[in-house]
Amino acid sequence: AAVGPTQATAAPGTARITQVQVRVDGVAGKALVAQSRRSQLQVSVQFNADPHLPPPSVAVAVVREDGLGIASALSHNDGVVTTPDAQGQGVASVTFPQLALLKGQFRIEVYLLCERGLHLYDMAIEVATLEVQQSDPEQGLVSLPRYWRMGTGLA
Repeated sequence: AAVGPTQATAAPGTARITQVQVRVDGVAGKALVAQSRRSQLQVSVQFNADPHLPPPSVAVAVVREDGLGIASALSHNDGVVTTPDAQGQGVASVTFPQLALLKGQFRIEVYLLCERGLHLYDMAIEVATLEVQQSDPEQGLVSLPRYWRMGTGLA
């Protein structure tokens, strides 16, 4: 799924998203299908920022079709700093291996924010839709990592 592409320089004091690409298992598209706990989701965001600003941060959100936010990833929270070139152009990609979402319909949103992730420069809403399929009866929104221990009494 793509927004843009454009290469013009960002206006002073601003940053903007120039292109977004969403892939599931290596296939790019706007309407994608993923397998719960098997597929890999990758979101790549190309941006252009005023080179005199600190490098912006990037956020990706997974939103259920009714608007409920399910998960998000923010480069600043993860300790990752974008690396735009001297003209302010850069790309940030985030990968979700073994996608933990359970069966449902979702959309992907992208946000370009200040270096601390507080102030919004630009956003791209519904850059892709994502249908997650699953073959087992697990219920809920996500499959939480877990381990089991068996025994004969409570410890």
